[in-house]
Amino acid sequence: MLEILNCPSNITRYVYQNEGTSDVTWTDPTAIGAFGPPRITPPNIAPGQYFFYVGNPVTITYTFYDNFERPHTCSFTVNVKEGKCSSSWMCLRDA
Repeated sequence: MLEILNCPSNITRYVYQNEGTSDVTWTDPTAIGAFGPPRITPPNIAPGQYFFYVGNPVTITYTFYDNFERPHTCSFTVNVKEGKCSSSWMCLRDA
């Protein structure tokens, strides 16, 4: 038995018009295995490492393996959208 903890929900970030990209951070999920810590294959993109582009949603997947090497996944999508905001500060909030 394996339990994944803190799998992020889908993330939508709004950016100022013509800004084009945003860095996005999240907390890495964790997992608890019944017979010790599970093996993990992290995604190719780490929190805050990649600039996400407007109109190009990216699916992030963490894969955890139990003692029998069965995969258990945590997936979520990061989507950056252009907002109609008066300042970039107002647009950088998570939706």
